[in-house]
Amino acid sequence: MKPCVAARAVVVKDQKILLVNGDGGGDLWVLPGGRMNYGENLKAACKREVYEETGLAIETGNAFCVDEFFADESAYHVVNIFFYCKILNGDLPDNWVDTDGPVISGKFFTLADLQNINASPKWLKDGEWLAQDSSDIYRGQGKKE
Repeated sequence: MKPCVAARAVVVKDQKILLVNGDGGGDLWVLPGGRMNYGENLKAACKREVYEETGLAIETGNAFCVDEFFADESAYHVVNIFFYCKILNGDLPDNWVDTDGPVISGKFFTLADLQNINASPKWLKDGEWLAQDSSDIYRGQGKKE
């Protein structure tokens, strides 16, 4: 099993959370983000991935939580680090398409909306992300000494 580290954005605007569709196929909606490039830090990866997937420029804030899953179909063990993020520039057009990847569309959802869609991770439906308050659990990038 190959390890994979990904940074994902928790972008909340007007009590709605940004999700993208197409990453994984079907009707699945996920938080924008993705894999790090070699040498890239997590916050930079989050910023880059959100821009690639939505066209939005963001500021990557505190790390919110970490989760992991096993993707048997691709033989990956994925570790996701979720960051609170703030939109700095841009609007999400209704017809947004990620030309460099699998994203079909992006949309902001209320907590009530989330109860009726196929969203991942499942903890999105509990609304904890609405608090937008956490101490930063990410300590940065360094080299082994």
